[in-house]
Amino acid sequence: MQARFTVDGKPVTSRLHSMLLPVLDGIGKRLPRLCHHDALEPYAACRLCLVEVIRADRVRVVTACDFPVEDGMRIITSSPRLLRLRRLVAEVHLARCPE
Repeated sequence: MQARFTVDGKPVTSRLHSMLLPVLDGIGKRLPRLCHHDALEPYAACRLCLVEVIRADRVRVVTACDFPVEDGMRIITSSPRLLRLRRLVAEVHLARCPE
């Protein structure tokens, strides 16, 4: 089955329940990531691939690497909120491993 949804206002069609990050990569939307690798199962450890998902006027911030595609959802890949959250996550990673 196919899912129809939007990414940053542009219509996208993809296989239903496929993981969002590879779909975004396929349409040229590259998100930051540290833990994602095609040979591994997604596990959202680094938290850098954050996106906003809007369904029924409810906005959630989720990790794209382990979030399944659903019909009718709206995805925002860049916003001031997301940039602030990604910066915070990167700062936490650097604080844990300063070298």
